[in-house]
Amino acid sequence: MLFPKLLEPFLVLFGYLHFKLKSSRYCYKDKQAVDHDKFKSLKKLLCESYDNIPFYNEKYSAAGFDPHKDFNCLSDFNKVPILSKREARENQDKLINHAKSQFCLEFKTSGSTGNPFRALISPRHWIIEQSCIWRHWSWAGYKFRDKMAIVRSHVPKNDNDLIRIDKLRNFHYFSPFHLSDKHIEFYLEKMNEFGITFLRGYPSSILAIANYAQKHPNVKLPKFKGILTASERLAENDKRKMEKYLNAPVFNHYGLAEQIVMFGGCEEGTHLHNYEEYGHLELLDIEGSSFKRSLELI
Repeated sequence: MLFPKLLEPFLVLFGYLHFKLKSSRYCYKDKQAVDHDKFKSLKKLLCESYDNIPFYNEKYSAAGFDPHKDFNCLSDFNKVPILSKREARENQDKLINHAKSQFCLEFKTSGSTGNPFRALISPRHWIIEQSCIWRHWSWAGYKFRDKMAIVRSHVPKNDNDLIRIDKLRNFHYFSPFHLSDKHIEFYLEKMNEFGITFLRGYPSSILAIANYAQKHPNVKLPKFKGILTASERLAENDKRKMEKYLNAPVFNHYGLAEQIVMFGGCEEGTHLHNYEEYGHLELLDIEGSSFKRSLELI
């Protein structure tokens, strides 16, 4: 049995506390300390996988890799056999540590490639996920329970269910499937009524609202402090249009449903930061069906 969804509000609060007590300062730790933390976490994860998941035991053994003996510093990660997406898809059920799966949260990818992927995430990692997101939003000036409009993650049952409110977090969800001029006009009216200060959504959804504002220069817009985009590629010209016509800076975020790596933009607005405490990032040079560890993150 998976971790009950009824406990999600508690995980949200734990995520916020983790942000306040740890993640808000983690990005300022020196590289040596960060690398030490990453090594300890990776050592534990690799050894647990080797000991408790037959698929990894067989894969590592076939490559002559025993994490207990062969993983002694962060650079030893080069010895870890690479798991391809094809292997992961073909062996989804074999990648699970069944001793811990009953306490997990289940997430699924969007299936944009035609093959949705099911991932089981530990509650602890989901707390870190929320913590990193809180930090990303804090760079935009967001504070817990600031009123946020979210044009994503809501599938209405009918046309009378276009808006859903999460009272705990003060989130106001708007359907991303209803973005005609008529609907956007209605959304903006409700955002003004609710006193919304942050706008979050898919880049395509936010762009639709920016296009509406461009076409209707006299429309009354909420006083947005920041715009938070995620889950789609954000083109630079679209970012400039959002900022121009919605009168607020854009803070972009990139993550995965599998919750492996996460990036986010800060108030400087020029690049995305890799969140080191979230996951270990490795860039690979792909040649056909083979992989080379030859790229370096700058």
